[in-house]
Amino acid sequence: MAVIQSYIQLDDLYQRVNRKLLLNNIRLSDDNIKDLIYTTYDDEISMVPQCECGNFKGAYLLNRECPKCNTTVANIFNSVEPILWIEKFSDELIFVNPKFWADLTRIISTKIDSLRWLSDTSYNPPTVPSVLLALKEIIGGRSYLNVVNNLELIIKFLKHNSMFKPLTKQVKLDALLYLFEKDKDKIFSNHLPLINKKLFVMETTNKGNYTSVLLSDIIDLALLAISTANDVATTPKRLETNTAKIISKSAELFTNYLKDLVSRKGGLIRKNIYGTRAHFTFRCVVTALSSKYEYDTIHVPWVILTTTFRPFVLNKLLKKGYTQKQASAKLFKANLKFDQEIADIGNELIFEAKGKGIAVMANRNPSLLQSSLALLYITKFKHDVFDSTVSISVILGPNFNMDKIS
Repeated sequence: MAVIQSYIQLDDLYQRVNRKLLLNNIRLSDDNIKDLIYTTYDDEISMVPQCECGNFKGAYLLNRECPKCNTTVANIFNSVEPILWIEKFSDELIFVNPKFWADLTRIISTKIDSLRWLSDTSYNPPTVPSVLLALKEIIGGRSYLNVVNNLELIIKFLKHNSMFKPLTKQVKLDALLYLFEKDKDKIFSNHLPLINKKLFVMETTNKGNYTSVLLSDIIDLALLAISTANDVATTPKRLETNTAKIISKSAELFTNYLKDLVSRKGGLIRKNIYGTRAHFTFRCVVTALSSKYEYDTIHVPWVILTTTFRPFVLNKLLKKGYTQKQASAKLFKANLKFDQEIADIGNELIFEAKGKGIAVMANRNPSLLQSSLALLYITKFKHDVFDSTVSISVILGPNFNMDKIS
């Protein structure tokens, strides 16, 4: 299963979402402001349907609108679409997609937020790359509107700058330029979403409160948007600067959420996708083949025949006249005791595969180097039910970055 990211039209998403609140309409003095930003659990995660602020709670209130937060009661985890949104602060201060902002700023420099430096004069890191000084002159000075109005010029300048000639950067710049030329609606929007509060949990226990450090970032972002929208004394320049800060913080929040909670070891992808077993796969300890063999053959444990190949074995047994119940019982017993009839079926499967045997892709994560993923052929299901190891050629050990096998 592939996991990919793609740009979406944020204004279209805003129109499609049924449950939404504008931070522009919220006041810092509102009592339920924190309830709208993150989820608080006292003892355990509740599955009871409720509104966003938790004032209306219970299945009997489903689809009822809460008078306190103006959201409808719904099942908690039915959707993680954004509820809180920020509307642009003036007609000309259109938002830049935070994903686009993050991608472009990382191409320019991984040490500072390049686009924020170009658009926010209050952001002054210790060192500034020379390419940013050149871009500053090209776009007419440090200003958010200067960045927005010259995004295409910025990308084209980088494409022809000697510092960005490596193929990896050229490919990324080409992709951003293509998006800008073909689908601007995915880059610019009148509305900006805040990550759904269900993804940020505050757990209250008798030992203290526990949460992700990213929660402070999302609170800061929400408060900045609220104060910007409601400060009648804010000057146009201040609105422009704060818009740049909001885009920058949104991009940083998006990047950090992916890095810390999604893609890292122990993150959501590892737990729910990489950490699960795909159909017709198995994982075993590896030992070396000791008899005469071809280097691309593999001998697998008996239990793989009775579990991974279970549908095929059952099909064979049914054709032999077994009922579904009889076939399942026979296969269940064969998990712990050798069965010659099951072994014969395994040999049939190998023969029917035609060629050397049953083709499998052998892999040992991380698959970083050439030959770390190899096409091998099962030529034998071991008869020893207590041997749970896969046997391969010692020649293949280094390809999979394995320890010495014997």
